[in-house]
Amino acid sequence: MENKSALQLILAIIGAVFAFVLLRFPFPANMIALFILIVAITAYYSYNEYLERKAKTEFANSLVGQMNEKRLDCQLKISQLQKEISLIQGNIDDLQAKLNANPQATPAAIVETNKLMAGFQEEKKLRQSKISFYELALNKFNQIIKNHQLTEDLKLKREKLEALMENNVEEVADMEGVKTFLDYEKTYIETIDELSLKMLESRSVANAEVLKLELVEMTKELREL
Repeated sequence: MENKSALQLILAIIGAVFAFVLLRFPFPANMIALFILIVAITAYYSYNEYLERKAKTEFANSLVGQMNEKRLDCQLKISQLQKEISLIQGNIDDLQAKLNANPQATPAAIVETNKLMAGFQEEKKLRQSKISFYELALNKFNQIIKNHQLTEDLKLKREKLEALMENNVEEVADMEGVKTFLDYEKTYIETIDELSLKMLESRSVANAEVLKLELVEMTKELREL
């Protein structure tokens, strides 16, 4: 951010100088100045794009960036499942409406209609179970991000404290008890990823509920903030 502000200031100064040259000096000096100004602007924007790409890459490779990607994936899956539930409910409502509108329907048609509605209800329950799973996973990812951000803040505060403390070795040693959560949380991240893959392939409500309970059990020790 500081580099970007400095570049903007430099570009503004260069622009002002060359604007003065364009107004005060005759051809070809003004054309040369214009060419240099164009090159400077092009270089500025190229370097600015490089800095933005670098920042995005660093964020994507960081723990918070990876967790954010997983959060977005969970949110996308939840949204897709909600759309599917809406479509399924539409089919159920349509079948029910047609059944209600035809009280003289044959027994076979009634049986088939009820069977279809039961099938749609089962698919609806399956997607509701999956949504519950992904909402739980989303909550866990949010907890991990909060834990990591707290850890980073504690590390910065520890460094500031150590800079202020010159001779108090014991207190500095006590601060060493503040450890990063990265290794601790790695197991949970891998667990959620594995269960998410299994959930994608799940085709029964019972299996989806088992996976959800497994997620709860294997992440119940995750630190609450």
